[in-house]
Amino acid sequence: MLVVTTTTTEYMGSFIYEDNKLQYILHEEGRCRPQTNNTVASVPAFDYDYFLKDHLGNVRTVINAQAAGLGPVLNSHNYTANMEVALAATESLIWSHLDDTRENKPGSINPSDTKAAELNGADPNKRIGVALLLKAMPGDQFDLSAQTYYDAISNDDAAGPQDVATSLLNALSGGTNYAGVPVSEMPLNVRTINNTIKNPAFADALDALTQENYDNSKPAAFLNYVVFDQKFNVVKENSGVLQVGGVGGQWNTMATNGPITINQPGYIAVFASSKTASPAFFDKIDLTWYKGNVLEENHYYPFGLTLSVPDAPDPNEKNNYKLATKELQDDLKLNWYDFGGRMQDEQIGRWMSVDPKAEKNYATSGFVYANNNPVIFIDPDGNQNMVYLFNLPNSGYSNKEVTSIINRTNQAFGDLGLNMQIKQF
Repeated sequence: MLVVTTTTTEYMGSFIYEDNKLQYILHEEGRCRPQTNNTVASVPAFDYDYFLKDHLGNVRTVINAQAAGLGPVLNSHNYTANMEVALAATESLIWSHLDDTRENKPGSINPSDTKAAELNGADPNKRIGVALLLKAMPGDQFDLSAQTYYDAISNDDAAGPQDVATSLLNALSGGTNYAGVPVSEMPLNVRTINNTIKNPAFADALDALTQENYDNSKPAAFLNYVVFDQKFNVVKENSGVLQVGGVGGQWNTMATNGPITINQPGYIAVFASSKTASPAFFDKIDLTWYKGNVLEENHYYPFGLTLSVPDAPDPNEKNNYKLATKELQDDLKLNWYDFGGRMQDEQIGRWMSVDPKAEKNYATSGFVYANNNPVIFIDPDGNQNMVYLFNLPNSGYSNKEVTSIINRTNQAFGDLGLNMQIKQF
């Protein structure tokens, strides 16, 4: 049965509504977003996002700021794997590989705390415990902790680095990213993750992190955090492992030493692993995520197609205003920019309708965008090309002289019937 969902979007000046609900208010420096379920005296509170743009008006970075401007925004989110059956429905929305490793918790007499994850490097299904893949942005921070247990130490290397990597890939294939969208429903990301983890370089990088923190007097079982850049290269300086330790035969706590800060856009994988045939148990794995100011970072091909790997940001923070600060219409997967006068296809760099003033620009096709030179030209509304002129500090021209040159040139363009203008940046 086909289920059709209809969303009605209304544009009332700078106010954007979806199904009669205010989404955001646009202004020349960015936008204001109403906070979800946050009101003061029945008046909604707002988040303030600022657009950092390049000289062509393309939005490069979206930064969130507190209303009072009192420093960084660090909203914390806790992702906890308690392993209890009663919590499985909720935790499985975030963590992968819960059911395959859930066993009775050694030594527990608490009726509400009876389960833990049992790992065993000799069993391909238990080499990896729970796993999580999150989107990360510059300024984000995280803390990681877990409770661990072991009885015996048998560091026999029952699983090699590539064995662990293969089991991790199998665990993540059913996981989710931080917007709650299954990885299995994101084909491009699935291919990227597959190619990354199958690459021997990843297994070598993970093994190197393990060896740097390895104590052969403790079980070869670890809680791993691996940070990737946008191209899924391992960022070693932000990655690490925590080895199971403490006293055998009792539960011990492990944790990172203070928050770890993310320095570039990318991803983080958190997972428990074991290389030994002796059982090691993990419980209450907790990732505390502190979200920083940077919500989005964009890089473009010349005609507007974004360079970054597609991801699924928080729906409440999604920004569709990118190329020339125009709205990207991604309904029905069209991916057209709405310039007002016309729609532009970022993939082919062409307008989807002819130039309404084509007779004034007879030298080029009526479908080319930005005079076929988007590095210099922009078309602010689909009706007129513009070129920006820079007055460098040592150019020898005063701003007054540059303004005079611009005015005379624009007059000449008009006399020639050209649909073009120059502006000073």
